[in-house]
Amino acid sequence: MNICGLCLVAGGYILGSVSPSYIFYRKKRGGDIREAGDGNPGAANVAASFGSAPGFIIAFLDYCKGIIPVFAARMLGVGDFYLILTGIATVAGHDYSIFLKFKGGKGTMTSLGVLSFFLPFETVLAFSAWLLLHFGLKTRFIGAVITFLLVPFFTWLISCRLVGEPLYYILLPLGILALFLTRMTENIGSFFKKS
Repeated sequence: MNICGLCLVAGGYILGSVSPSYIFYRKKRGGDIREAGDGNPGAANVAASFGSAPGFIIAFLDYCKGIIPVFAARMLGVGDFYLILTGIATVAGHDYSIFLKFKGGKGTMTSLGVLSFFLPFETVLAFSAWLLLHFGLKTRFIGAVITFLLVPFFTWLISCRLVGEPLYYILLPLGILALFLTRMTENIGSFFKKS
């Protein structure tokens, strides 16, 4: 058992549980961001309440929150197994925050932070598709769903098949995809009901 690896996984979850949007909203308005706007403690809800600049800052903090634990895992050399677990735990912390009674955000930017560190090329390709779909469909979350579906495919195609990385590399984007779909079921259901 790798104690350092387990500490990183736990640390990733705890850091992921820290919600910049919740803290910002609490400081500015003294309330709970989950009771405002769309009810999601994330950058989009901050932007809707305070403008694009604060929303961008929160998005950046959530993105960095995804990078920091996996970067620490890489620097400490715990190996890919614990790095993957740390990345998934960080996103799980954002989605099911221990500080917010396990009611967190959707995890989009934190997921992108984790993925862009571990799978930079595949994430850039998938994110490019997201941008095209966002401006084409004018629906942010559908573009995000397709992005997180594409990252495992690009990982299998590029990292595993072309580069020759181990097949277990796909576990990180698949784990993040599972978390993302779990948090987006209501949005997806509403979208198809309107279609």
